Amino acid sequence: NSGLSKLLPKATLSAAFTAATAGDTIIMNDGVYSSAHLELNKPITILPWSYRGTTIRSTNTSHTLYVNAHDVTLGALVLDTDGVSATALRSASAKRNLRLYGTKLIGKAYSLYHTGTVYAYGLQVVSTDATVAVFRLDPALPGDVVIEDMVCDANVTCKSSVDGVNFVFRRNSIASK
Repeated sequence: NSGLSKLLPKATLSAAFTAATAGDTIIMNDGVYSSAHLELNKPITILPWSYRGTTIRSTNTSHTLYVNAHDVTLGALVLDTDGVSATALRSASAKRNLRLYGTKLIGKAYSLYHTGTVYAYGLQVVSTDATVAVFRLDPALPGDVVIEDMVCDANVTCKSSVDGVNFVFRRNSIASK
């Protein structure tokens, strides 16, 4: 399929990622997508058809989605480790400008493991394990980490400071499971 309309979608997420060029937007049909290895290696935007109507679920033990590009934007998707993988969203070293808008991360060990700058608005972080799911940010480049309107469940550790990083937390809350 051409992937140019809701009625003619690409057959797989990998096919959509491969066909996209820098600056493109992929709009995913609602549903649950399972994948063994998803890697974003170009600056694109991924949006769901409806708010949190699209779930990407991992079938590998490493991560649900791996970002290996600067300037990646994720809309209100659900990234779910399904209790299998360690990290919902993982990035390569020193990637700039990861933008998360209304994204829900369901993790086991790390919900978000990112090195570089990140802007997160309306983020929800959920742990699937009795252990703590860490929201880990290790910026390698100068820049603020802005996290606004984040909701974490009781098992998630959201660190408010890391050496050399300016975190901005606004209107955050802790939700019970």
